[in-house]
Amino acid sequence: VLYALYFVVMMGMSVAVSIITYIQSKKKYKADMIHREQVYNEYIDKKEEQINKIREEEKTIAYKMDILPQETIEQIGNFDGRLFEKIRSDDDYLDVPIGTGIVDSVNQISYKEQEYVDVDDPMMDIPEKMHDVYKAIDSMPIVIHLAQLNAVGIIGVRNKLYQFAKNLIITIAGQHFYNDVKFYVLIDKEDVPYFSWVRWLKNTWNDSIRNIL
Repeated sequence: VLYALYFVVMMGMSVAVSIITYIQSKKKYKADMIHREQVYNEYIDKKEEQINKIREEEKTIAYKMDILPQETIEQIGNFDGRLFEKIRSDDDYLDVPIGTGIVDSVNQISYKEQEYVDVDDPMMDIPEKMHDVYKAIDSMPIVIHLAQLNAVGIIGVRNKLYQFAKNLIITIAGQHFYNDVKFYVLIDKEDVPYFSWVRWLKNTWNDSIRNIL
């Protein structure tokens, strides 16, 4: 009887120790997970701050390199020092901004794709989500790379097409030296009043002949 009682007491103590160990392990695991999440969130916050700074720098550089038509008009009016600054050896030669919109960033976030996905770990897919969120930048210059194209066709409403053509001509004339880029303007009689101003651009001249028909 004494042996049986001793055995029961020992079994009870073993079970109690196991329960206590389990509870302590669970508490430690929960505390570790809270600490892990806190540290990881602080890391993500710092990374997002860095990414936003890099995105703003990229946007600033884009607006300096790809000058929009309105700014080009102001430069022409002020005879700005940056007029005709693009030359044939430049990477952005004949790059013409036509407006603003959403553009993929040149500095993409790299991350390692997970072969195993733990559905109980909410932090596992954060790198991929950050990549998707910061993949593109809004309000960026939309650029046509004319040096890489043989021809460009534009379809739309007539008055909108005129405004587009006007912006395109002014931007090219303002950012490229007239001896490097020549315009050959072919227009219908009904469009002559809208493009009469083009004759004043030196880009339309070859010696004493205007390239306007």
